[in-house]
Amino acid sequence: MNYIIKILKRHKWRRLLLELFLLIINYPLYCISFLLPRQKDKWIFGNKVSFSDNAKYLYLYLLEHTEKNVLWIASNRKTVRDMRNKGLPVFFKYSLQGLYHSLTAKYYVCTVATNQINFWTSAGAYKINLWHGVGLKSYIDDNTSLKDKSFLSKIIMPYSCEKYDLFLSTSDLMTKHFSKSLSISEKNIFEGLYPRCCFLRQDKNYILKFIKRYEQDQILEMIEDFEKYNRIYIYMPTWRLSYGCRFLDYAFDDIALLNETLKNRNSLLLLKLHPAMHYDLYRNKYLHNIMYLDPYMDVYPLLPFTDVLITDYSSIYYDYLLMNNKECILYDFDYNFYVSNEFKFILDYKEYTPGVHVICFKDLILLLRDNIPCHVEDSEWILNLFWGDYTAHDMEFLFNKIDSIK
Repeated sequence: MNYIIKILKRHKWRRLLLELFLLIINYPLYCISFLLPRQKDKWIFGNKVSFSDNAKYLYLYLLEHTEKNVLWIASNRKTVRDMRNKGLPVFFKYSLQGLYHSLTAKYYVCTVATNQINFWTSAGAYKINLWHGVGLKSYIDDNTSLKDKSFLSKIIMPYSCEKYDLFLSTSDLMTKHFSKSLSISEKNIFEGLYPRCCFLRQDKNYILKFIKRYEQDQILEMIEDFEKYNRIYIYMPTWRLSYGCRFLDYAFDDIALLNETLKNRNSLLLLKLHPAMHYDLYRNKYLHNIMYLDPYMDVYPLLPFTDVLITDYSSIYYDYLLMNNKECILYDFDYNFYVSNEFKFILDYKEYTPGVHVICFKDLILLLRDNIPCHVEDSEWILNLFWGDYTAHDMEFLFNKIDSIK
């Protein structure tokens, strides 16, 4: 209930009324979805408000390598326009065609929950959850909806307790973690490499071709612009419920000093925050060495062209380690507050995040100023722990496993 109250406070009353209206009309739709026959070769994908994450990369693989009827169900019309400009099969979630395909597709492939496609049309479909990250966060005894199993929560968010035919894990450690914390039977969990991470492990020539084919022109323009700088940093902190849109005020004591330090080193810092942590960087127009990225953009095509990741408790740390010759700074300035007010960890955080840890803004500035190398030495053990047999897993393996459901 505490989580629901926090969410309600974050939304305007008009938005809440709309959600209530949709809830009333969606329950009859859910009943109808039990009755309609489904087409076994139709696969639909979706992911929140943008074309991104694990669902995106498996969707594109199936389009290129299979004869399946593969469709993307988008939650907003901008995504529909952008994807259709690239010649990709996509339908708006609430259009007649979108509803038809959602009611007749046999396979639902999502990144977190089927509401990212349309939970209310999913009865009778095979549900595949690719999930969205490995790591140390515990989903038990925290402040999130995953803990909230109240009757009200089940009525308002029934997708939060739905069951999946297959759930993608990455290693034995993660399988045990997901099974316990998300109440998933291990018989429904299979291990492989996340589709977005399969993409990261490709060579840069492949990635550049991918960008030209599927991404917006601005992505390629940004990569070309990176050549002007000696080093490209990217800051990707994990989502926090407590800070809201003022997060950077806590993370960076003096953002002008940060910009000046980067300028002196001819470096660029990309800021990729969670949408709920939106920050108005443009209130200071002189921050020429700090670039604020759209919080909804897919950052994975950019990651291979960066040099150093700055993060904290985010699963992006483990994704980034899969690429060769990359550096990482763990900026965990609020560790004590985080474990008390956000998530706890299933293992010791410091032990299972080897690398350079920075606990205050002053030390971060010194690190950037002196250009200290931040390679994660001997990372293979941590890769094996969280990614298992990652060198043997690819997109074809994922597709064959999902396609084998009968």
